[in-house]
Amino acid sequence: MVDHDTYFPIDTPMGPAFVAWNDQGVCRVEPGTDGARFEAGFKAQFGRPVTLAAGPPELLIHQPVPIDWRGVAEFDRAVLTATRAIPPGDAWTYGEVAESIGKPGAARAVGGALGRNRVPVIVPCHRVVAANGLGGFGLGLDAKRALLAAEGYPAVEQGRLLPADPG
Repeated sequence: MVDHDTYFPIDTPMGPAFVAWNDQGVCRVEPGTDGARFEAGFKAQFGRPVTLAAGPPELLIHQPVPIDWRGVAEFDRAVLTATRAIPPGDAWTYGEVAESIGKPGAARAVGGALGRNRVPVIVPCHRVVAANGLGGFGLGLDAKRALLAAEGYPAVEQGRLLPADPG
């Protein structure tokens, strides 16, 4: 197999984005519409070029979508793997993710790992929230709200998550 990186524009609930992949899986997802900017950012991050594909990758239809984990630290990979287990319409706190990987008290470190997530949406870091509200999101809180709403999260209001209506 040839390990060649390619990318293609896709539509997401947060707007247009680019997805890059290779024989190992998806390696980068980034919102935007400027292919030249995406290519430059990719080369800066990975040290290798990426080329525009003729169409979207078939691997996006596989569940779970394969991910190229090369270069991802062990702790970050544990956090991102746990985050993939959060079902659509649900949200865990940073502390709950930390506990799920056997690192209670590491909520801030979990936030750091999520901030380094190079495949947002595929690893749904938007489903991880602070104990007292939305918390942060590398792509902006508007994108986080849009993704949570698209997945049917019960309610997001004024930056706070509201519990599901028990009725």
